[in-house]
Amino acid sequence: MIPKSGLRRFLSILLILFTTFLVTACNSNEESPGPLEEEKSEILQSGSITVQEVKADLPQSDLTYPQVTGFSDQALEERINKILKNEAFSYREKTLKEATELELDGEKMSFYGDFEVAYNQSGLLSIAMPQGSYFEGAAHPNNYLSAITVDVKEGKIVYLPELFTEKTDLKALLDPLMEAQIKARNLTLLADFAGLEEAQEYYLGPAHLIIYYQTYAYTPHAYGPLKLAIPYQQVAEHLDPRWGLLERATNMPTDEEVRNLLLEAHKKYLYLARGGAVTGDFENFTYEGMDYRYLQGDIATRQGLLAYLSPIFTATAIEQSLQNMAIIEHEGRMAQPNADGGSMLNWEKLTLQLIDEGEKKRVYEIFIPHDTSPDDSETWRCVIVQDQDGTWKTIETVDSFM
Repeated sequence: MIPKSGLRRFLSILLILFTTFLVTACNSNEESPGPLEEEKSEILQSGSITVQEVKADLPQSDLTYPQVTGFSDQALEERINKILKNEAFSYREKTLKEATELELDGEKMSFYGDFEVAYNQSGLLSIAMPQGSYFEGAAHPNNYLSAITVDVKEGKIVYLPELFTEKTDLKALLDPLMEAQIKARNLTLLADFAGLEEAQEYYLGPAHLIIYYQTYAYTPHAYGPLKLAIPYQQVAEHLDPRWGLLERATNMPTDEEVRNLLLEAHKKYLYLARGGAVTGDFENFTYEGMDYRYLQGDIATRQGLLAYLSPIFTATAIEQSLQNMAIIEHEGRMAQPNADGGSMLNWEKLTLQLIDEGEKKRVYEIFIPHDTSPDDSETWRCVIVQDQDGTWKTIETVDSFM
């Protein structure tokens, strides 16, 4: 579940004064091949470094990429921004080059790209950049995941081995952990897992090292890239202490806390599906050819329903849920179609595995067994995000927890 940036444009540069470390922001003078025009839009505050979203005006492209701002050392800022910009454009340039070699019409190709700050602490900036391309007439787009980790004090790329002590045998350390996770998730791969690659792609999360493999290396298009999240605590004795990765590892929700959140989401679905705190017969009515019943108790009004759902679900998820479940407001009261919903999934046996995380986001692969038919068990991805008040909520809709 990866968000896409919109096509909004703001022809302005936002100036920001943030502590003695941050000074007036300025644009990088470094040019990357291709962009005709660039605009800097909203400033994304994330941890110790200010990251600014930049939209490139490129042919057949909807591409945004990160740039840092506010450095007193302008040469350092420009060096970092060059690294980030080059990484963001590398997939597009490589794909266009391959198209030329295959004598394909590049004008029939479109590109998209976004980014997410996954880690921004202790002098490290790690950014995931989901990208993709589409060739006119193709069955589906080609997706690609790029990522970059930068030492913002030195202005250089940090490669995976540099995160660990010099004597660490990375393959011997990480391969068994990744293989165990693949087995625990019951993943069926397209090829035998070969483990850590020589130039392994990765990025950092607040509490996990995210190692990933491009789509088709081990997983089909429908699944997306294979991501394996290794807790820092699991490899703590091998981590280079200068990066301070363990300092953030305790600030995230535990698996048990997330499991309880998802079980509570399921309970709220059941409560809503049965119509609330039912104390008597439902009051029914017909609206636009459909039979409805009014909700009862504390969810009888919009205000009450939102108050009931908002501790677990984001505002966007709630509004989408009302549409999905055909819940309407009629004469000041909330109503639902006159039908019951449910399933034979055993939510009490829910298991989960974290597969991705960012500064304020976590993605889990969850498994819910079916009571009587194992083939009807479900495996899906669930995203939780940290709200402005610090609480964690799910962006999935209420009906997802049937």
